[in-house]
Formats: sequence, structure tokens, C-alpha cells
Amino acid sequence: MQDVHSIIAFSSKSTFKFKKEFTSAHVIQFTDLLKTISQYKEHCIGETTLKEINEKLAGLLITDKSDRKRLKAEHMQSVRKVKATKQATRPQTSYAKNTYRQDASVLHTACPKCNGKLTLKTGRYGKFYGCSNYPACRYTENVKTDWKSV
Repeated sequence: MQDVHSIIAFSSKSTFKFKKEFTSAHVIQFTDLLKTISQYKEHCIGETTLKEINEKLAGLLITDKSDRKRLKAEHMQSVRKVKATKQATRPQTSYAKNTYRQDASVLHTACPKCNGKLTLKTGRYGKFYGCSNYPACRYTENVKTDWKSV
């Protein structure tokens, strides 16, 4: 029986948002596809088949900027719908700690650039408000704190 090696390839313009390492598959970008396939000793795919696969993958690339922008907007909208559905079906807890944490982390104002939500984030220089549409929108705002002298 031959070993099966799973390879998942994304566009070179994609951004990986997962933090865990995949052990059951190689998750790579198209530019690393040939290198990843060629690292295996047994070659089950011939050169001509490999070239055909590359040509088909190249045909899937969207080169028109307006089409790419439209598809990205549709994708982000579907991701937001799934996220909203998950949050709606999640059981609500009545713990004061959880309620306070959620209320403190969400500022109920819209991002002036893209109309996304501004949420409280913690960075290396402290707390700040950042747009929920990051990385598409990189708007940030400092947390305004009233310091009282003692």
C-alpha cells in the first residue's frame, strides 16, 4: 500500500490566519507546491501530469483586480455570516465576569474608515482600539484614560 500525502495549496496572495501546525497535511502557498511535492522519494505523479496540474491551478488564479475585490468582499461577508451564526447559537452565560469582559472589549462605535466595529485589543505598547476588519482595515485608536494625580 502506498502512503498518501495531503497537500493543501493556497494563492500566494493569501494570508494564513491559523496558529496551529498541521500534522496531517502540508498547508502551503502555490509557490511552494513544486518544492513540497518533490521532497518525497516516491514520485507517483509524472512531470507531464505535474505540469498539467500547474496549468489548471494557474487557470484558477483571478488576475482582474475588480473580480478579485468582489470575490474577497463576498468571502468576507460569508465569513461574517458564519461568525454571527456561531455567536447566536452559543449559549449565553450569566456570569458577571464574562459579561464585563465582553462589554469592556467591544466599543460601540464604528470604524471611520470601513464602518467595522472597534474592539479593545492589547498590543506590545498597551491597550488600543482596532478595527474588527483587520488586516483589510488597519485603523487603530488610542485608549483614552483619565489619569488623576495623587
